[in-house]
Amino acid sequence: IRHVVTELLATEQVYVEELRSIIEGYMIKFDDPEQFRFIPPIILQNKTILFSNLPDIYAFHATSFLRDLQQIYNNSFVNNTCSIGSAIASCFIKR
Repeated sequence: IRHVVTELLATEQVYVEELRSIIEGYMIKFDDPEQFRFIPPIILQNKTILFSNLPDIYAFHATSFLRDLQQIYNNSFVNNTCSIGSAIASCFIKR
């Protein structure tokens, strides 16, 4: 089961990094007047639709979900398979 936890953790780390890249690489450009000329007006007008709750999703995954998975990973050497499975399941349902 450790390989499952390892894969979940690695996938979540990549997901969090991708979300961060979108926020830092794209979303903040919408707040920079220097960048306005590069962004079509229809896109600028729809920033809230495009990025609506992306910061909230990022914050949840970066600070809560990823942290929980890291704790399971760090503790998976001592726990048995059932408790690891229950811990992973609780990550998905407790929030």
